[in-house]
Amino acid sequence: MPVSAHVTSAPIARKAEGPDPYAWLQERDTDAVLDYLKAENSYQEAALADQAALRETLFQEIKGRILETDLSLPSPWGPYLYYTRTTAGDEYARHYRCPRPADDSLSVDESQEQLLLDPNELAKGGFFSLGAFSISPDHQRLAYSLDTSGEEVYTLFVKELSSGKVSELAFADCDGSMTWANDSLTLFFGELDDTHRPHKLFRYRLDGTAAEEVFHEPDGRFFLHCYRSSSEKQLLLSLGSKTTSEVWVLDAAQPQQAFTCLAPRVEHHEYDVDHGLLDGQWTWFIRSNRDGINFALYQAPDLGTVPSQADWQNLIPHSDSVMLEGLSLNSSAMTLSLREGGLPIIEVHPEGLPAYRVQLPDAAYSLHVQNSLEFVSQRIRLRYEALNRPAQIRQLELAGGAQKVLKETPVLGVFDPDAYVSQRLWATAADGTQVPISLVIKREALGQPAPLYLYGYGAYGESLDPWFSHARLSLLERGVAFAIAHVRGGGELGEAWYRAGKQEHK
Repeated sequence: MPVSAHVTSAPIARKAEGPDPYAWLQERDTDAVLDYLKAENSYQEAALADQAALRETLFQEIKGRILETDLSLPSPWGPYLYYTRTTAGDEYARHYRCPRPADDSLSVDESQEQLLLDPNELAKGGFFSLGAFSISPDHQRLAYSLDTSGEEVYTLFVKELSSGKVSELAFADCDGSMTWANDSLTLFFGELDDTHRPHKLFRYRLDGTAAEEVFHEPDGRFFLHCYRSSSEKQLLLSLGSKTTSEVWVLDAAQPQQAFTCLAPRVEHHEYDVDHGLLDGQWTWFIRSNRDGINFALYQAPDLGTVPSQADWQNLIPHSDSVMLEGLSLNSSAMTLSLREGGLPIIEVHPEGLPAYRVQLPDAAYSLHVQNSLEFVSQRIRLRYEALNRPAQIRQLELAGGAQKVLKETPVLGVFDPDAYVSQRLWATAADGTQVPISLVIKREALGQPAPLYLYGYGAYGESLDPWFSHARLSLLERGVAFAIAHVRGGGELGEAWYRAGKQEHK
């Protein structure tokens, strides 16, 4: 739309001396920067003045579809259900738990619920970001970390859940991670270097003794991350660069021992590790690209010592057409996250039963394992959404594949997902390559010329899977089609698709 006649010319930021003439704009609290931003805002308001009524209409439409008060889907763990609740007017969700029902349902007993953390109270109206939120294995303590400056440097806290006592841990430059050992007294946390890279791992026991450095990664290409295995029996220390990885392991019941390297880093060898059961035996699972860029899955028996690469046995072979993106483990099933034909695929391998792929209702969609729940569990939760379907949490019975929608993001007012058509199309690029496109349009507009909003992003190997948007409905209702071009550089068609859109091919 043309700018109104009364609008003056757009403000132009001044150029300063030096190699970056606009570096002064990073000084966000100075009068010069604030005055410039005010001028930009004034220009925008004047330029869009003719659209004021439409903007207000759209805002009220979008706001009217969104439910502000909501209860998260409770997650069962041990003797409790853990969940969050969002209340209208609050900026952050509160964290709760209540006793787990005897019938193993997800019914919350508000009369017995315990407030674990209230971010609204902690924020006090200022900047607030919650990093770790980690319950100890014995359910007696909560470890959490807070960033109140916006600089992604965190302060660590431990809360005694029986008394409510909160202790601040006096450590500086923390990355926000907090990982429990199985004694529920030992915590591992990461430290940032001067480039904001997690480079050190510390061990701290909640008895007041000094924190002890247990690992230092001096190579600036590698970022450090500690986590618990699916089996809850191992602590895993992952070191990763853009192209290379290395994993160290430690028995979670022996946190005072040293980490042991599973496979020393070799340039361009990427792998990740988990620990679980295979045919009733404790086993290491290793996802690795050593035999191909789309990754394969290996297993090695846990015989009490860390296996060498010579002990790795191929479980899922490499495929030129299927990318193995991830792995989830339960005591009775292995769940693979795959990508084929540009779409995410969940493939379940139940113990003693044939493998199967999860069936879904739409042509183009987003899908991942949201929560494998407890290790000893017969079900997992999937997060599913499409361009025409709001995000759903689906319960999957691992043995038989039965699905149940436990929760769907509400859309207030009149809404029917089948009033819109979701499609997967393929476009032919100049060099003949087939490029996948996800498209959604109102059903009654099919086959007719329509304005198109085309979105694309392909970088860093990230997959831009279709997502639902409350706001986009206002476009669709006005006859606009929305499409995503899954261009090269993304991860939709595997590692080769990513490499075809990076560096000299960008």
